[in-house]
Order: sequence, then structure tokens, then C-alpha cells
Amino acid sequence: YIKEHGYSRHLYEFKDEYANMPVDVQKDEEKGLYYVQKEKKRLYFRKSTPAKKIQKYYRALSMEQDRRSPHHYFNSVKEVTGKVFVDVGCAEGYSSLEIIEEAKHVYLFEQNESWLEAIRATFEPWKDKVTIVQKYVSNRNSPKEQKLDDFFRDKPDEHLFIKMDIEGAERRALAGCEQLFRDCKKIDFAICTY
Repeated sequence: YIKEHGYSRHLYEFKDEYANMPVDVQKDEEKGLYYVQKEKKRLYFRKSTPAKKIQKYYRALSMEQDRRSPHHYFNSVKEVTGKVFVDVGCAEGYSSLEIIEEAKHVYLFEQNESWLEAIRATFEPWKDKVTIVQKYVSNRNSPKEQKLDDFFRDKPDEHLFIKMDIEGAERRALAGCEQLFRDCKKIDFAICTY
């Protein structure tokens, strides 16, 4: 593949379909943030990210969630209907925004302070069904870390869908939700492994 197409972070033959995908980046003057509108939903980005970079970033997000990509999390938003969606490492919240209307509730775990303003803006229309948790999901509890075992201890009957993409820290996060996986009778998951 590399000999024929050159090196790319994404070694998918379909990646060229996204190379020139039109991405209309607009600015919300009131919030001072750029966003991309998908259907009737706005996905906001960090203030520090210029419009040209947002176009490239959004193309990469779209390509990663293409059904042909090993990185996509679900084939249909219906897979999350009525479930509690747990987005561990949500960054900008692309996946959660896709399923927001289908999910019963969404927990957004994102420790990176630079994303919080954009996340709040994106999910403002659904603030009654979204909880933002500014912590790493880990194998211990601390001011910056949260074990999912403890977080969901008082919610035993919820049907969870856990999406986890935390850049190699998945092993520690999974160690912190062993009991959840053992005891929860209704759990679905899409977890990146690197």
C-alpha cells in the first residue's frame, strides 16, 4: 500500500474519497467558536484551531467512522437506542453527537481542559441528557481519575454502551471497570486497542 499510495496515518484505500470532501466551517460569533454543521447539529472545535485545520480534522473524523474503517464504533445509531452512552476520551464529541438523540443519556469523559468549552457548546441543546466528566478513566480514583466501577456503582440496571479511545491507556481504564464488565448484564462496547 505504501509503495503504491505513499505513507499516510490512515492506510485505507478509501481514504482518497475524503481527501477533498467539502467541509463548511462556520463561526459562531456569539460563542467565538468555529463549528461544522452535520444535518441540524453543530460540532464545535477549540478556539485555538484555525478553520483550515478544522477541515482536515473533520475529514479525518469522518473517514475514521466510515464503515470500512476498523476504527468506526457502530454501524447504526440504532445500536445505542435507549442505552446510556459512555464516551471515554470524547475529545470533540463526534461520536456522541452522532447518537445523541438515540441515547438515553450520554457521559462524556474528557480530561483535556482545552476541549471543554467546545464540548459544552456542542451539547448545549441536549444539556439535560449529557454529563461532562473532566477526568481520565483509569484503574483508580483521584482528583483527575475515575474508575468506571465506582462511577456506575449506583446505576446497576442501566444498559451501557462504552466507547473508549484513550490513546493507549485502555488497559488501565479496563482494570478500573472489571466489576462493571463482570456484573453488568446489559453492556455493549467498542474499545480501541493499540
